[in-house]
Amino acid sequence: MAGLTLTYVSLYIIIQYWKHPFFPVWELLTLFILIFALWLSEVFYFRAGVVFIFLFLITGFLIRILKIESYAKLLVASCLILANALISFRALQGAEILSAYMLFKNKYQFEEKNLNEWQNNGNKFWNSELEFGFELAEDFYFFNPSDLSFEEKTGAGQIAGLIASSDTDAERYPFIRIFYFPDYLGFTKEQAFGEFSSFLNIQTNKGILEDLQEIQQKEVIPNVVGSHFWTFYDPFRPRYAKTGFIVIETPKHDKILLHITENLEKDEIHEEGIRKILSSIRFAYSSESNE
Repeated sequence: MAGLTLTYVSLYIIIQYWKHPFFPVWELLTLFILIFALWLSEVFYFRAGVVFIFLFLITGFLIRILKIESYAKLLVASCLILANALISFRALQGAEILSAYMLFKNKYQFEEKNLNEWQNNGNKFWNSELEFGFELAEDFYFFNPSDLSFEEKTGAGQIAGLIASSDTDAERYPFIRIFYFPDYLGFTKEQAFGEFSSFLNIQTNKGILEDLQEIQQKEVIPNVVGSHFWTFYDPFRPRYAKTGFIVIETPKHDKILLHITENLEKDEIHEEGIRKILSSIRFAYSSESNE
């Protein structure tokens, strides 16, 4: 419905502008729609996006001053077509993200806990609800579940937090996403493999991952129930990287799934920052580390 409305409005503006060129109301409305579409598509996060809108405004201003009617008509029509494409793509992307989130969220019916109550002292974090803690490596940041988007929360289990290498982009790897499963579910490594394989299929179909290959590696952190990793080609970087999961068991027999995506390190199980975080994992409250 929203897409049809936007298409109708755009066609109406184009028709009216071709009848009455240089009418400021249609020009301002076109500019507003275009800027909204660019903002919605996060174009302004990149310097190139800011440069684009700056050059566009200068070009539009010159065409307006010189009264070049044919160029003005084409510019208005082009801007509205571009805005429609960007908004439609973003809406489709949002629907896919929400569908994936709901697909995993509804799979296990259990009462969710409040997992936002993380205590921290400097780079040391502890969650008394999970009886689970860790220490952040240098240049890593922690995000509470309440700080994450639907896409960042997507995965089996209840999201308990995310450790990322960026303080502004929680999806830039290396990162560790933390998911919780209560003990009564009896969550197994076989279920983890199935859920994670489904997640990777969605990512592959979206073109985020390419050339997915399973690899074997042995984890050295305590309380590991199971783990599995894949290498993949990242078409957006472009480079080869690694993703996978580790399932660990807490003293209360709850399960925690760590979804890890990181850069490939030759002759290393994990890259240095991830390795330091995993080696710092603890299952008992330490007054020394949290004073």
